Amino acid sequence: MLDASITLPPIRNAKGEVIGVAAITRDITERKKRKILSEIPTNYPSLASWRQESPAKSAIL
Repeated sequence: MLDASITLPPIRNAKGEVIGVAAITRDITERKKRKILSEIPTNYPSLASWRQESPAKSAIL
Protein backbone atom coordinates (compact mmCIF):
# COMPACT_ATOMS: atom_id res chain seq x y z
CA MET A 1 0.00 0.00 0.00
CA LEU A 2 1.17 3.53 -0.74
CA ASP A 3 0.12 6.67 1.09
CA ALA A 4 0.27 9.67 -1.20
CA SER A 5 -0.28 13.39 -1.08
CA ILE A 6 -1.64 14.83 -4.30
CA THR A 7 -1.60 18.54 -5.13
CA LEU A 8 -3.32 19.95 -8.23
CA PRO A 9 -2.29 23.60 -8.69
CA PRO A 10 -3.85 25.42 -11.65
CA ILE A 11 -1.83 26.39 -14.71
CA ARG A 12 -2.82 29.85 -15.93
CA ASN A 13 -2.21 31.67 -19.17
CA ALA A 14 -1.07 35.31 -19.49
CA LYS A 15 -4.68 36.47 -18.94
CA GLY A 16 -4.92 34.55 -15.67
CA GLU A 17 -7.32 31.98 -17.08
CA VAL A 18 -6.98 28.41 -15.93
CA ILE A 19 -5.84 26.33 -18.87
CA GLY A 20 -4.88 23.15 -17.05
CA VAL A 21 -3.57 21.63 -13.86
CA ALA A 22 -0.20 20.28 -12.80
CA ALA A 23 -0.30 17.05 -10.83
CA ILE A 24 2.24 16.76 -8.03
CA THR A 25 2.27 13.45 -6.16
CA ARG A 26 4.40 12.76 -3.10
CA ASP A 27 4.93 9.40 -1.41
CA ILE A 28 4.20 10.08 2.28
CA THR A 29 4.25 6.44 3.44
CA GLU A 30 7.32 6.88 5.67
CA ARG A 31 5.95 10.14 7.14
CA LYS A 32 2.71 8.40 8.12
CA LYS A 33 4.61 5.45 9.63
CA ARG A 34 6.70 7.84 11.75
CA LYS A 35 3.54 9.64 12.89
CA ILE A 36 1.86 6.39 13.92
CA LEU A 37 4.97 5.18 15.74
CA SER A 38 5.30 8.50 17.57
CA GLU A 39 1.75 8.10 18.92
CA ILE A 40 2.45 4.69 20.52
CA PRO A 41 2.77 5.06 24.29
CA THR A 42 6.33 4.62 25.51
CA ASN A 43 5.34 3.94 29.09
CA TYR A 44 5.30 0.15 28.73
CA PRO A 45 6.39 -0.71 32.32
CA SER A 46 3.20 0.79 33.77
CA LEU A 47 1.12 -1.01 31.15
CA ALA A 48 2.80 -4.31 32.00
CA SER A 49 2.17 -3.85 35.75
CA TRP A 50 -1.49 -3.04 35.06
CA ARG A 51 -1.84 -6.32 33.15
CA GLN A 52 -0.24 -8.29 35.99
CA GLU A 53 -2.61 -6.73 38.53
CA SER A 54 -5.70 -7.27 36.38
CA PRO A 55 -5.32 -10.56 34.45
CA ALA A 56 -9.02 -10.67 33.55
CA LYS A 57 -8.85 -7.24 31.94
CA SER A 58 -5.72 -8.10 29.96
CA ALA A 59 -7.54 -11.04 28.39
CA ILE A 60 -9.96 -8.54 26.85
CA LEU A 61 -7.12 -6.58 25.21
